Amino acid sequence: MDILQPLPLNEWKILRDSLKRDWPTYSYYYYLINNSIKWKTKDPQFKLQIYCPNSDVNAGTFIGISTQAWCVVYLFTFKESKDLLRRALNETKVIGWNEFTLFSAVHPHFSDVFEKFLSEEAENRNIALQFKSPTGYYFKSKEECLKIEVSVPEECELRHLNESHIPLIHSLWPHRSEDEPEKSTEFLASMVRLNRGIGLFLKKGGVLVSWIIHFDWGGLGMLETIEEHKRKGYGKLVVKAMIKELAEEENLDSFAFVVNKNVPSEKLFESLGYKRLLNPIFYGTIPKLNSS
Repeated sequence: MDILQPLPLNEWKILRDSLKRDWPTYSYYYYLINNSIKWKTKDPQFKLQIYCPNSDVNAGTFIGISTQAWCVVYLFTFKESKDLLRRALNETKVIGWNEFTLFSAVHPHFSDVFEKFLSEEAENRNIALQFKSPTGYYFKSKEECLKIEVSVPEECELRHLNESHIPLIHSLWPHRSEDEPEKSTEFLASMVRLNRGIGLFLKKGGVLVSWIIHFDWGGLGMLETIEEHKRKGYGKLVVKAMIKELAEEENLDSFAFVVNKNVPSEKLFESLGYKRLLNPIFYGTIPKLNSS
């Protein structure tokens, strides 16, 4: 029997609430589980599963795997359970290594475990590290988000996104898949369908000029403004609209991952009172035969 066993959906709340410890150190994992519960409730067929060692919700370790679009793996362990995560990575067969796999926002408390696993097992598992992307984790409490004031320019209006907007958003997404665009398109569509997105539109012609999406982690993603409309404050406006709406309607804190050296985004979130709490790392692996 595999060391990692599926955790029943009715126990996901127990796992989620264990992540309140040392708040907000593990807050983005709390919101990942919280958002996953919402998704699985809306769409029981959504391809997302959470595994715990021997189905033990109290083990302090879990691995989530989503295969709705491409393979996304979410790793977690408390500091005192790092050996269990190491053992789970070495022994489990639930992670498929025969395609591109994104290991999303690996927490700095145990990134050493994952990197050691990759360095020791890459040859055995025929995998190569395609990229390693350090980020900053920016956080703002829901109490502070509720204080935000949203003022929309006369020439614009705010509206929720729908799937008809995905082709434009996908075309400007720097992390879209060039080889399998249908997968990255579906990934974005699922965010809009199961969570929400907010766009700023010009009243004249209904042109979408700036947008943000409530992402799979339960935080913010895909902040973008059309080139000719940059430096007008539109990006900041859609962030403010989204975080106030999420705080009012879903009682959610706000957070975002910002790739290191993305200075405009860092400055934007800092100007809105976000605090950089941690430095998670995103990793991408591919089968070694395709590493070139």
